[in-house]
Parts: sequence; C-alpha cells; structure tokens
Amino acid sequence: MGMVRRTMSQAAAACRVLGMVIAIILAARSGTTVAGDEEAESATPCISIRHVKRTEVIDDRTVLFYMSGGQIRKVTLAFHCSSLKFYRSFSYRVYTSRLCPRVSEIISRSGSHCPIGDIETISTQEAASLMARDGAADKND
Repeated sequence: MGMVRRTMSQAAAACRVLGMVIAIILAARSGTTVAGDEEAESATPCISIRHVKRTEVIDDRTVLFYMSGGQIRKVTLAFHCSSLKFYRSFSYRVYTSRLCPRVSEIISRSGSHCPIGDIETISTQEAASLMARDGAADKND
C-alpha cells in the first residue's frame, strides 16, 4: 500500500509540473510573458483589455484604442461593420482577456459580428490625422 501511495503522489507532482510547463509554453506562444508586462504587449498584435483607457470609432472599419501608458492601437476590421460609425459604440467578443486579430471580434450595436483583421501601434500624429479625416467626412455627410 505504501508503494501505491508514493506512486500516486509522484504522479500528482508530475501533473502539477506538467501544468506549469504547459502554461509557460502557451504564454510564450502568445507572445507575452507570464507576467503580461506592457512592453511585451506592444510587441504582439493583441490588445490587453485591462489596459484600454478609451476607444474612438473612426469609421465602419477602424477603431482606435487608447492604452494606459500612452500607446495608441489602431484596429482594422476584416470588413466593414454595419453601423459602427453611426452608433460610435460597440462590444467585443474575446476568448482570453485580449483582443487579437483573426480570433476576436467587435460587435456593433446593430448586431453585426465583425472579426478583427489587424492591430497596429500608431503615433499620436497618425491618430490625429485619422480623427481629422473622420471629422471632415462627418461634415460632408
């Protein structure tokens, strides 16, 4: 009986170690560290939801995410998302705590499910240019 107990406890310890190894591998494959620091996040195309300060809808295909730390991430949807610009608000569907291209989607208030095509970091000047272009388009509508 003593041998069986020791074997079971060794198996349980091996399972815990295997679980930790799998978690480290998955974190490495996702492009972030286990701690999920912001520096690693900027190198990945994903957006950590907990670091989003605000968003700005530019048009039916483009949304700016203003991040804590001053970064601006431009999300380009895979295709036009019906009424996104009209309502200027949305929800999103994620499978982790991050928005990622080809995995996550933005859902417009009209109910359209719009997959994220690309995420890139842009400068403040690029964001201002997109906002100015959006303002000019609003005047022409």
